[in-house]
Amino acid sequence: MGGRALLLAAVLTVAMQPAQAADCLRAEYAIPAGAIAKTDAFAPAACGTKSANPFRYDAERGVTVTAQALAPGEIVARYPEFGIAELAPGDTMELEARAGGVLVARKVEVMQRARPGQRVFVKAADDSILSVAYEDLSR
Repeated sequence: MGGRALLLAAVLTVAMQPAQAADCLRAEYAIPAGAIAKTDAFAPAACGTKSANPFRYDAERGVTVTAQALAPGEIVARYPEFGIAELAPGDTMELEARAGGVLVARKVEVMQRARPGQRVFVKAADDSILSVAYEDLSR
């Protein structure tokens, strides 16, 4: 597909909260060590007594993960990607391919976790697997 760009157009609505140095998060349920930090696992919370930073960046997976297990209700420091839209396996998205004034769109199924700016594998109805760039166009 020389010269043609594929764009996974994600229409996601995410309640973005501006990050502030003093903002903290509350674990909504038990989270094991090594789990990928997901926005839906945490809720914004006032900082009080909080754990030392329980997150670390996993370079191999390209994501923030928990460095230790977290208990439900535990107050922790905010991690950098909190609130950023994220795709999960099984999500259905619209894939748009543009070439000049021509736009071709079709539904695809997401096969892996991804955040805006990352590439993601998707599966089309004909079972073809594509690697596409994910851009969150809802912002």
